[in-house]
Amino acid sequence: MARITKKMPTPTGVGAGETALCKLPIGNRYHKLYLIYSGVTLAQMNEIRILANAKTIHRYSGEERDVINQYRGLDAAAGILEIPFDRLDLLTRKGMEETAINTGDASPKNGQIITALNLEIDVDGAAAGPSFQVYADISDRLEGVGPGTILHIKKHTRSAAGSGEFEVADLPFNQRTAMGLNAVFVKPSANDITKIVVERGLYKVFERTKALNERIQANGYRVPQAGWHAVDFTENRFGGNTLNLVGYQDFRYLFEMSGAANLTMVSEYMGQLGD
Repeated sequence: MARITKKMPTPTGVGAGETALCKLPIGNRYHKLYLIYSGVTLAQMNEIRILANAKTIHRYSGEERDVINQYRGLDAAAGILEIPFDRLDLLTRKGMEETAINTGDASPKNGQIITALNLEIDVDGAAAGPSFQVYADISDRLEGVGPGTILHIKKHTRSAAGSGEFEVADLPFNQRTAMGLNAVFVKPSANDITKIVVERGLYKVFERTKALNERIQANGYRVPQAGWHAVDFTENRFGGNTLNLVGYQDFRYLFEMSGAANLTMVSEYMGQLGD
């Protein structure tokens, strides 16, 4: 199916200390957005949100979006920040486009339909003179499938009190919006994480030291980013390799910490449109 790049409506509410809003037209299938910015830095985009039917499906800062893009091989933003809905750099087009956002089509199973799709940007009050333009890569919507698989990007913070093992066992799983884990990106505010273990159903499904994890990813298809740790179940570019989270009663992370830190965790979940 042919894809085109089209300019979106001019964002409203653009200003220092304000929330810019771009209402995306309904009736297309959205693959990615290009956010052209000036008068504001990535660090001054305090939070970027994508909302489908007024429910947040993407949440991250400008810097966090750019780091994840670079990890998957994109150039640094430099005035144009890509906001992908497709999963990047997989082996098949079908796998990449599985999470494109299909708007204006009702699901034959449950009647769900995306009738509103918005981009919001919280701009820091220190921004000199923010300006935004938005372009989108779109294709014709698919008929008779509804919203399809949604890539939900959720952001959480947790605090580790000191060195040693730190456990996080309260992040979403086995939910409509968290049926599978594509990847998670973790940044400590200080010190470092020397090892990460992921357990599902009390069974280890991922166990790597920092050095081993970065070597595997760098020797493959990813670009490790300084200060960040990635647990990426699609690192070999197999789109079907996401970690299934349906039907399990336990899901947790175990971090070996070199010292106290606040952890920022940006999780990419595969799921359905939320209620």
